[in-house]
Amino acid sequence: MKIYCFSGLGADERAFKYLDLHPYELVHVKWLDPLERETLESYAKRMGATINQNEPFILMGLSFGGMLVQELSMYMHPRKTILISTISGKHEQPFRMKISKLFNLYNLIPSKYFNRPSSIAFRLFGAKSEGERELLSEILQDSDPKYIRWALNAIAGWNNTQTVEAFRIHGSDDQLFPLSSVKPDYVVAGGGHLMVVSHAKEIEQQLLNVIDPVN
Repeated sequence: MKIYCFSGLGADERAFKYLDLHPYELVHVKWLDPLERETLESYAKRMGATINQNEPFILMGLSFGGMLVQELSMYMHPRKTILISTISGKHEQPFRMKISKLFNLYNLIPSKYFNRPSSIAFRLFGAKSEGERELLSEILQDSDPKYIRWALNAIAGWNNTQTVEAFRIHGSDDQLFPLSSVKPDYVVAGGGHLMVVSHAKEIEQQLLNVIDPVN
């Protein structure tokens, strides 16, 4: 069975590089270029065209990818939806995100700062080890600043109020989406926003526990 993986903001398959979910096939869905002022809902439908719905499948999304996966789950019929380090709608958005939306702050930040590694980015993503910081730096530097700006605005403007049935995993130390604002099924103790890297084996086991009965 295929597991369609949607990575975090501006990231790619490297975000899942430490997960081994054999015998299941991980299919890493590549981001499309967004259309001007495109909503997350509209973008999700275009991304969903890459999924083969004629065979059983699972949707798995990390952070921004988790939001997109929820949009897909509303009109597709996955065997399971898995959400990692993400929120389920505007009611779970942290205060700073609501403020950014209110004052349109993301459009005031120069594009050159969106993909520049910094101590602030390391702290927000929970990148503590040298390997985690190197991986995050590579991902940020390879990201398209225009795409990141669009995505940040799309997230801020995401007004989803429909809850989809999903298995949710969240880190206790997530700085981007604090645990106090979400309701996960499993909490990774000490896990930050990048816990899919730092706590890969623990997450891997939880995923297999959920996927095996479905298969």
